[in-house]
Amino acid sequence: MAVYDAKDKVVFVTGGATGIGALTVKAFLEEGAKHVAILDVAKDAGVALEAELKDKYGDNKAKFIKCDVSNEEELLNAYNVVIESNGHVDVVINNAGILNDSKDIYKKALEVNVTALITSTLKALELMRKDKGGNGGAIINISSIAGLMQTSLLPIYSAAKSAVLQFSNCIGMEPHYSRTGVRVIAICFGATDTALLSRQKFGGFDEASDAELEEHFKMFPFQRPESAAAGVMEAFKKGSSASSWLITHEQPAVDITNNVTEAYSVLSRGREVKNELCRGTPDRNEVPYYENINFKFYSSIDTTLIYARPDYKRGRDRVFGRAVCWRSIYASAVLSMWRSSTCRRKLPEAELKKKFGADKVKFIECDVTDEEQLFNAYGTVVDDNGHVDVVVNNAGILNESRNVYKKALAVNVINWHVLPNVGKANFWSNHVN
Repeated sequence: MAVYDAKDKVVFVTGGATGIGALTVKAFLEEGAKHVAILDVAKDAGVALEAELKDKYGDNKAKFIKCDVSNEEELLNAYNVVIESNGHVDVVINNAGILNDSKDIYKKALEVNVTALITSTLKALELMRKDKGGNGGAIINISSIAGLMQTSLLPIYSAAKSAVLQFSNCIGMEPHYSRTGVRVIAICFGATDTALLSRQKFGGFDEASDAELEEHFKMFPFQRPESAAAGVMEAFKKGSSASSWLITHEQPAVDITNNVTEAYSVLSRGREVKNELCRGTPDRNEVPYYENINFKFYSSIDTTLIYARPDYKRGRDRVFGRAVCWRSIYASAVLSMWRSSTCRRKLPEAELKKKFGADKVKFIECDVTDEEQLFNAYGTVVDDNGHVDVVVNNAGILNESRNVYKKALAVNVINWHVLPNVGKANFWSNHVN
C-alpha cells in the first residue's frame, strides 16, 4: 500500500473555518503542508483561524478566503487566488456541508452538498491532472454515514451524501486515475460533535421529522471532531483512488471500499431479469416491449396522475414515459403531463385525447427546474381536478458535459426533491399511500 505525504503540499479546504474542517487544516500544517487555503462563509471564525495559524507557522502558511461554495464565481475565484499565490494545488478537501432538509434550506443544502462539491472536484481535476500538464494530486470528498444507510428522518441529506459517495467512487475509478494521476477519495463520517448537529443548524423536511431529529441524534454516540480530522489524514495518506472510508465511534479510519462495491453489486442484481412492462394490455402492438425493467403498478382507477416529461420517441421507440402514460389511461386515470421541450409535444397529447377522451389528458409546458412554472403546473392540475393522487418524477438529463451538468443536477436531483414537497399536502389530504 502506497503512503502519501502531506509535506510541501498546497491544500484547499472548503468549510475549513470551524469544526472538522478547521482541525483538518491544522492537521495538514502539522504534517508539513506548504500552504493551506481555508474557504468558508464564516468570516470571523476564518479570520481568527488564519491569525492563529500565522502566529504558529508563519505568514505564508494559511490564508482565509471568504467563499460561498454554491456561488460558482466565488469558488472559481478562490481557486485562482491559490494558483496565483502558489502556482498549483495538490490536495482539495470538499468539506463544506449543510444538514438541513427543511423547506427553506434544502435547496441551498443540495447546492452546497452536491452541486458545489462536483464543481469543485471538476475544477481541481482540471488543475491537477497529469495528462493536461498538472502534477497529479488528491481530492477528498466528504460524504456521511447517512450515505451508507437509510433514514426516514433525513431523506434529502441522505440522498445528497449517497450522491457524493457514488460520484467520488465513479470519477476516481479507472481509467480516470491512470489518465489524471488524481486520487478521488470519499469519506463517511459518523455522528460527530460539531455545530452541524446543533439544534440551530439541522432541520427536518416536515414538522414531524423535525420534532424527532433531536432525539434521533441522541441515539448515536458522538465522536470528537479531532478523531474525525485524524481519520481524514489517515485516508489521505493511505487511500487509493475510488476508495471509501468510514470514520466513526472514535475508531481509526476504516477502508470500506469492498463493502461499498459489494453493496452496489447487490443493488444491480436485478439487471438481468427480463420483464414485460405492458404485456396483457389492450392494443399491445402500440406499446413497446421493455426488457430489464422491474415495475409495479398500484391501481390507478379513478386517480389523477401527474407525469413529468412523457417522452414520445427515443431510441427505436422504446419510450418508458409514453408506455406508463398509456398503461395508466387504460386503467381510467386522468393524466396531466409536462415537459420543457416543445419538440413533438402535441403529438402524444392529441393522440391520447383522440383515443381516450379530451378530459383524460392535458399537456403543460413546464421546465421543472423553474419553481414558479412547477408550482403553477400543480395549481393547474388541482384547479382542474380538485386534487392529485400520483406523481411520477421522470424528467431527466443524461449529460455530464461542463455546459450542461449543473442543469442536469437541477433536473435530476433538485427537481425530485421539489416535487414531493409541492404535492405533499394534496396527497396527505386525500390519504394516498
